[in-house]
Amino acid sequence: MPRCCYAALEEFICIFGGPWLFGLLLSGLFILLYVVINVARMTFVGTGKLPESAPTQQRWQIGHSLPFLESLNEVRKSKLNPEAKENIATVAAFMVIAAAAPVAGAVPPPPKKTKTVTLAAASPLTATRRHLFLAAAASALPTAAASATAGRFTEIPGSGGVKALELREGSGDVPADGDQVAIHYYGRLAAKQGWRFDSTYDHKDATGDPIPFVFTVGSGKVIPGIEAAVKSMRVGGLRRVVIPPSQGYQNTSQEPIPPNFFDRQRLFTTILNPTRLANGEGSTLGIVIFDIELLSIRQHT
Repeated sequence: MPRCCYAALEEFICIFGGPWLFGLLLSGLFILLYVVINVARMTFVGTGKLPESAPTQQRWQIGHSLPFLESLNEVRKSKLNPEAKENIATVAAFMVIAAAAPVAGAVPPPPKKTKTVTLAAASPLTATRRHLFLAAAASALPTAAASATAGRFTEIPGSGGVKALELREGSGDVPADGDQVAIHYYGRLAAKQGWRFDSTYDHKDATGDPIPFVFTVGSGKVIPGIEAAVKSMRVGGLRRVVIPPSQGYQNTSQEPIPPNFFDRQRLFTTILNPTRLANGEGSTLGIVIFDIELLSIRQHT
């Protein structure tokens, strides 16, 4: 290349090279950040599966059927009052989530490794719409699963509509107000077809063991639905609960709060979505499902 070309190239770089290279570098960083965020979301948020370390050692098959989704959308768009929407959406939610339990032997085997935890000191509905929705929800379930599991859900007395399915009966004490309890939980969003938003089985200590969630019964720090479920359990028990919006998350300070940023975003942008709340969908967005295992109690003295 002639010397004049080198000189022209050097002059061009001196004049335009700095801003051009800076812009190229900045664009590259934005592209890299976008890729990392999306990979993280697919890895940590969108699995919708029970971790291998969970006590059931099962991968739950959450309902993704089109009849259920179309019917839930129909309820969201309908002109039913909020109470009616909540009732019908809750029915569909616990029917679909119930199908996730193993048909043959709904009670899971006990965990292979148990770690000792020490605690420190209806409004009327039109028959046509109701039958259409419930029939569509039921069609999402295998017949055997529906008959084996759906009938086991019962409403916890005085819970405000929390429904429970016993997966394993406990044999220990029952907690009371003021007691500290340690639990493992696995939380899912009904409005996201059962996608996981948090699990204590994923919270590991330095030795790799899952860290339980500890709270004081009656403190008001956790969502009412979890308190109602735990207060009627015995130590060693495992149950699945469907929590209606009125007994679930009302704000971003109620526990349990996912420690992972993307999990928190998925939870709160679903339940507390301002646009969809303004559209009258609040009675269907806030339904959450928890599998809760009561590990231990430190009784209040």
